[in-house]
Amino acid sequence: MKKNLVISLFLFLCPLCFYAQNGRFFSANAELSSSLINDIHQDHNGIIWIATEDGLNKYDGAKFETYKHKNKEPSSILNNYVKTIFEDRDHNLYFGFFNGLQVYDSGTDTFKSIPLSAEENTSYDAHVTTITQRANGELLVGTSGRGIFRLDKN
Repeated sequence: MKKNLVISLFLFLCPLCFYAQNGRFFSANAELSSSLINDIHQDHNGIIWIATEDGLNKYDGAKFETYKHKNKEPSSILNNYVKTIFEDRDHNLYFGFFNGLQVYDSGTDTFKSIPLSAEENTSYDAHVTTITQRANGELLVGTSGRGIFRLDKN
């Protein structure tokens, strides 16, 4: 009797255990600036950043904001082709482009370029492909054709 009751309860409650989650589809037709996505990152605030081949998208869970390069505006993104996204331990958000590296300033909602150089007074428009942080806190920036740069936070 007890066994039949347990089986009956299981069969009654079973459909509640196996329901599927509802998904939401985002596309270039509505929200995204491009369907060619290079990187996706969720920052420490829960914001989703999407690097595409036609702009940078920020999703806060309710709406999208798209960042595009604007000529003669140094605080815009360097290039519409965004390659990589990285957040360091101090919650600084870095973006790699075909032509350089930038860090995001959330207070002003702007981007600041970070020069990549092997020697003083020389800067490269390096194609940034990857960013990582070592155990000692150093940031390393991997590029295509220019090697690896160590960022000096000063």
